[in-house]
Amino acid sequence: MVGARRWDDPRVLEERNILLGPDAEAAWRRVVEIRARLVEEFLKAWPFVKMAEMRAYGEHSFYRNLGKERPLPHGDDEDTANSVLSSLSSEESSEEGEDGEEE
Repeated sequence: MVGARRWDDPRVLEERNILLGPDAEAAWRRVVEIRARLVEEFLKAWPFVKMAEMRAYGEHSFYRNLGKERPLPHGDDEDTANSVLSSLSSEESSEEGEDGEEE
């Protein structure tokens, strides 16, 4: 009932009749079957999700870095980040000095 098949497909109609029909026990059995199938499919697909994530993010991949120190973000290095932060703090202190002076 998620739009994977046409609404008038006989399999969809049968599932609708079970899930929305008067027999609550039959509906619950169908829900349990569907959940079990979805968990099984998810577990089979998970290794492929991990491989795709590692290919997409390379050295910044969550899975490649499990148990390691986090790498720096793309395009940054520690020296650049430190110099930017230092220049910002020195600008702020010089601005405070100018604003804080009385005439």
